[in-house]
Amino acid sequence: MTKKIARRGTQIELKVRNKTGVGAKVFGALRAAKVNVIANCCYEMEPQAHFWIVAKDTTKAKRALRKAGFKPATSPVLLVDLKNRPGAMARILDKIAAAGVGVRFAYASAAAGSALMVLMTVKDAKALAAINA
Repeated sequence: MTKKIARRGTQIELKVRNKTGVGAKVFGALRAAKVNVIANCCYEMEPQAHFWIVAKDTTKAKRALRKAGFKPATSPVLLVDLKNRPGAMARILDKIAAAGVGVRFAYASAAAGSALMVLMTVKDAKALAAINA
């Protein structure tokens, strides 16, 4: 039996007015609540800053962000545990493509020998089955 490396997860999404220090405020609120962030993607699209955050405890993270004045939303994502080495993401994307599934977005967080890939596809159930096959 093949080890299952992919599972369903939840991504927290924030869209806020971009200004100096907003990232410090977002991650400071999570730090104060002792929330462990396991992956994140942040970017600017004028005039807003966008934060995609996967936390160890989504409920606790949302509560901390609301307390800090933010309005977090959530989306279902797939979480894939990988070894941090060349081609790891490509192998996963190859499996998804071979299953005929389109990818909406993908990003990863890596440290030492491991990585966590976060992705959303047009057919998550089919992608999940292809990855874990």
